[in-house]
Amino acid sequence: MGLAATMATIAIAWAIHRPRLGTALFAIHDEQDVAEVLGVPTLGCKMAAFAVSCALAGVAGRYVSTVDLFRTGCLTHACR
Repeated sequence: MGLAATMATIAIAWAIHRPRLGTALFAIHDEQDVAEVLGVPTLGCKMAAFAVSCALAGVAGRYVSTVDLFRTGCLTHACR
């Protein structure tokens, strides 16, 4: 399961890297004001990047909690 999550994360990063969103994110990273002048929707691109990063963090958190459940038999820290 961990390998599948890692491969999915790499695939998502690769899919974002080349298309229009990836180019826009690189432009925003380099110089946000210039990107806005050139017509890059900076707010929308930042929100999309935030949504993708939140989704990936959620998947990672689910994986860690599953591993913790199998390791300790408890989802809370009170069982330790």
